[in-house]
Order: sequence, then C-alpha cells, then structure tokens
Amino acid sequence: MPPRRFVFDTNIYRYSATSLEFETRIRDEFHSIRVSAVVLSELWRSAQTRSAQAHVHTIEQKLSPFTFAPTHRDWRTVGQYLSTRLSKAGKKPTVDALHAIRKEQNDALIALSSWNQGFAVVTCDHDFERIHAWAKAPTWKLVQIPAPDSSP
Repeated sequence: MPPRRFVFDTNIYRYSATSLEFETRIRDEFHSIRVSAVVLSELWRSAQTRSAQAHVHTIEQKLSPFTFAPTHRDWRTVGQYLSTRLSKAGKKPTVDALHAIRKEQNDALIALSSWNQGFAVVTCDHDFERIHAWAKAPTWKLVQIPAPDSSP
C-alpha cells in the first residue's frame, strides 16, 4: 500500500465546522492532508454567511501550499466517464438527471485528480462509489467514515 496522504471531500469540512467531536476525530485520525481546488470551490459556493466565508478562508489559507487542481487528463477522463453514464440512459437526459451528472462531475474530478496523485479520498457519503468502481481503483483510495450524529 502506498504512503497514506488524504484529500477530504467537501462534507468532511462541513461536518468539522459543526461538530467539535467530529473535527477532533478526523484531525487525530488523518494526517498529510491535501485539498482539491474543486472542494474549495464547493465550499466557497455554499459559504453564504460571513462566518462561513471566514471558515473557508481559514481552510484555504492553512492548506494553500497543499492545494492541487485537476489536470487536463483528469478533465478528459471525467468527460469520458460521464459520457458512459449519459449513454446508458439511452435518451435525452432529464433536467434532474443533468443536475445529478453535474454534481457527479465534481465528485469525479475530486476523485480522479486525487487518485492520480496517490491520495486517498475521505468522505462521509457514498457519492464516490460509482466512480471508484468505474475506475477500478484500489480499495485504499476511498475511505468512508461515519458522519457525526447531527447533520451540518
């Protein structure tokens, strides 16, 4: 197994902001953290209050030396992956299906760009399972942990 370096999914940061117990648990369990520019974009997009914006700014400042972005190859591969998802529908996708595909695009960009750099993705949901299976990624590349009892 390669050295363990981790990228947190957006939900990890959101739960950490609302649960001190959760934040402490992940800080103790995960080291060598990197941050995806896609995750930062998702955090900024949902930061509607000054407090939330300050929290994202703190994350960005702290992790800026460890930030990475998807490469051209990552974008191309994600496009190919999503194309297979759309072609399986067999007809013009609905608005809801297109919305789901757009959300899945961000998850796929986070996953593939992280995995291509040797990082494991840590998440509290199942959103990465489909791309994990499609990419035939080793099990160590996806770490699913329980969410705290209360939602963010």
